[in-house]
Amino acid sequence: MKSRLFAFTSILLLCFSSCAIAQELETPISAQANIGGHTIDLEVAKTPEQMEKGLMYRRSLAKNRGMLFVLQYPLIPRFWMKNTLIPLDMIFLKQGRVQAILTEVPPCLQDPCTVYSPKVIVDKVIEISAGQAKTLAIKKGDPVYIHFFETAQKK
Repeated sequence: MKSRLFAFTSILLLCFSSCAIAQELETPISAQANIGGHTIDLEVAKTPEQMEKGLMYRRSLAKNRGMLFVLQYPLIPRFWMKNTLIPLDMIFLKQGRVQAILTEVPPCLQDPCTVYSPKVIVDKVIEISAGQAKTLAIKKGDPVYIHFFETAQKK
């Protein structure tokens, strides 16, 4: 009986610690994007460290959630999926319009990782759960309205 209780307690602790780690990886929502009448809550990567980390180590991403990368200046960005555990859709923006979309970008399972690029100059990138760009019918040329919050919100 004691061994069963110990095993059960150990499993509960493991589950709680996994949930805590997943929550630690999330940053507060500090912006929202409106694309075609759909709202996506965004974590915002502004610093080089935040951009490098991106959505690494996440085991899931809610369908209405994503990450916004605000580039220092317009450029042709290069993204890789190292240590990213889930497939993603990448939406590349310039001056509030979709310039390119890469869908179902797979995690990198071994080095060297594939590099993904829109091959056009952009000023922002949004990463969302794989398949969401299709579900939301996002297409090249669509306007994207981004609202930044004065203070970040936990959701």
